[in-house]
Amino acid sequence: MLGGAIATILCRPDLLSQAIKGALNFTGFYFLFFSAMAAAHPGFVTLYWNHANISGLQICRDSGG
Repeated sequence: MLGGAIATILCRPDLLSQAIKGALNFTGFYFLFFSAMAAAHPGFVTLYWNHANISGLQICRDSGG
């Protein structure tokens, strides 16, 4: 996705501000979705995501297990 964004900006520099706005919107909605899932279904994140294989970091403590 990053490669596609870079290629788009190189070809169409006028779309830079829209690309940044879209990236920020996506990040916000994604964060809200995961926050809601973690609140509604404790243990969801640790059940389906293997943090050790990704980065080892977890921002919120998941109370499920």
